[in-house]
Amino acid sequence: MKYLKYSVLFIITIFLLTSCKLIDGWTHFEVSYSSAVTLPQDLDVNQSEDVYPDEIAADLEGEVESEGYDPDKIESVELTDLKLTIDAPGGVDFSFLTSAELFMSAGDIAEQRVAWKDQVPTGVGNTLDMSTTSKDLKKFLKQDVVTLRLNIITNTGIAVDY
Repeated sequence: MKYLKYSVLFIITIFLLTSCKLIDGWTHFEVSYSSAVTLPQDLDVNQSEDVYPDEIAADLEGEVESEGYDPDKIESVELTDLKLTIDAPGGVDFSFLTSAELFMSAGDIAEQRVAWKDQVPTGVGNTLDMSTTSKDLKKFLKQDVVTLRLNIITNTGIAVDY
């Protein structure tokens, strides 16, 4: 009987220690957003240049509701992955870039750097993986519209719009 009592106590303890992580896994989900920007051919070489992608209709609350959760119970929003991809022209890569930074703003919330690539490697191809912030971005995505600003420094000119 003593053995059974300790076994049950052990099982309950293990369940309590692991259930929080299990429940957290049930409430984590991913939301994808995308935006487009045109890099004009007249960018200044070795100068910091700002280009503005399309505004994003954030609608985080709609995304959360579609997952079956209450938007008022959002604890945090984290940017886990950001990629820049050249769609056109074909056959080009990001070797013209020295660095890139993406900033986010919304409403009266101060602009914040959310992704960056300080040194673009040579031979990177037409997709550039950016480092992302670990800061909570919930305040931005609870707004109706999010504005992005891409700041780049080029090491060579480009002959056509990218």
